[in-house]
Amino acid sequence: RVLVVDDVADSGRSLRVVSNHLRRKGARDIRVCTLYFKPHSIFVPDYYSRQTTKWVIFPWERLEAVRLVAKKYRPGRRNTALAVKALRGSGLDSRLIRQLLNEYR
Repeated sequence: RVLVVDDVADSGRSLRVVSNHLRRKGARDIRVCTLYFKPHSIFVPDYYSRQTTKWVIFPWERLEAVRLVAKKYRPGRRNTALAVKALRGSGLDSRLIRQLLNEYR
């Protein structure tokens, strides 16, 4: 019996790969639990906390999220403001976003 725990079922591809791998290795009872489930996922977990269509930024990936958005905006006051605006809806504080952008650049 195996319980697979992941943060989000987004595309669902990695969860499907893991589940298939565990079956090939002999696991008879596989359950999957995620914090978030996105309805477009090709794999539906057995358990999940919330369903969302939004981009989820976990505390451990804040810098990575800022890096992804910062790639679109070159350094500069106006572009920093655009990057902050793009990330503001994620729940990150504007001051933290600016700090992470400065760290990245």
